[in-house]
Amino acid sequence: GDVPDDLIGVTIRLTAWMLVAAGIESAIDDAEAVCRARLDDGSAYERFMKNVELQGGDPAELERQIGSRRAAHTVTVDAPRGGYVTQIDAYAFGLAGVGLGVGRNKTSDAVRPDVGFELYAKQGDRVVERQPLYTIYADNADAAREAAERLDEAYTIDDIAIVAVAPVVEEHAAL
Repeated sequence: GDVPDDLIGVTIRLTAWMLVAAGIESAIDDAEAVCRARLDDGSAYERFMKNVELQGGDPAELERQIGSRRAAHTVTVDAPRGGYVTQIDAYAFGLAGVGLGVGRNKTSDAVRPDVGFELYAKQGDRVVERQPLYTIYADNADAAREAAERLDEAYTIDDIAIVAVAPVVEEHAAL
């Protein structure tokens, strides 16, 4: 699919460490190669769909909905000025996401699969004034407005470029 390389990289690295921790692979580089091979040959996707079924979901229904489910209300937030994205407040996005129903405060809370965020600019990117930074997907206009208010200062844009921090800064393994 259309997934950013940095997200794929982090996902593969985390999954590779799980293979090492489980004793399936002994070296992280070999484990990463296995993960990439499983993505490439489609078996990771098949396993995911099997897990959906084992947890009571309908894989065929999920297939039909891929790419077509969206919340009823969207708000796209634009850059207030040009410059470089120097910081994104992930905690603010997390709190706003829980407010939308992306996550839970307690296990009995419902999770809404149609709501969330789509980010267009990441740390280190150059943006111009009024360029879209992110879109909020919400079930209703009030929830979208509340999320937008929570995220009002989530992006820091400065005149000076920075070197973006790698998605994985440091690893600690006690295996």
